[in-house]
Amino acid sequence: MLGVIAFACALLGPPGHVVDLLDLRRAAHGTPVPEGWRMHAVRGFSAPATAVIDSAGIRFLRIAGQGQAGFMVRDAPTSRPLAAAALSWSVRVESAPPEADLTHADTDDAPLRVFVVFESPRRLFARPRTLFYSLDRRASAPTPRPSHVARDLRVIGMPSADPGTGWQMAMVDPVADYHRLWGTGEVRVAAIGVMQDTDQTGGHAVTDLQHLTWSTTDAPHP
Repeated sequence: MLGVIAFACALLGPPGHVVDLLDLRRAAHGTPVPEGWRMHAVRGFSAPATAVIDSAGIRFLRIAGQGQAGFMVRDAPTSRPLAAAALSWSVRVESAPPEADLTHADTDDAPLRVFVVFESPRRLFARPRTLFYSLDRRASAPTPRPSHVARDLRVIGMPSADPGTGWQMAMVDPVADYHRLWGTGEVRVAAIGVMQDTDQTGGHAVTDLQHLTWSTTDAPHP
């Protein structure tokens, strides 16, 4: 974990705000979700099963489901305007729906999606902009894709190793991706979440998440 935090700080420059979002060291074995997180089922489906597991000295959050869809979410550590952010995670996919394909609405499943909900400075009652980093075995590099649900949602397909390969590290900058997808403007983050959905293909997914780290640099005051 310390190596991940050091790398994030080096990427962002001067130290900002670094948070271990899962903080699994404080969660007891078998706990459904870490402290501060809330689990929700997608309407019309049951949520996948989640549990904190301690195995051979490694603690991780396991998410498992079949024909299910749900997400766990927590408030962002800071509501201040951001100049940059590093969101990193370590994931191990044990099983994934073989038919999953993010390019089609009827196969749009993923064993894991890490998502960021942005505050919207636009008109009242507007749907918040949300960016989903979705594991995609068909992607060779991070690939922006349109959402099949709404235009205020965006998807970036993240390269994913085959099930059973082992732990895989990823790091992204949601602030830079926000500007790339929606243009310039002040960026504030409202919430961060993790999702698994197998509702489209009915396939089986088992995913382990070892850490989820958030490091930010505040935007300069005007």
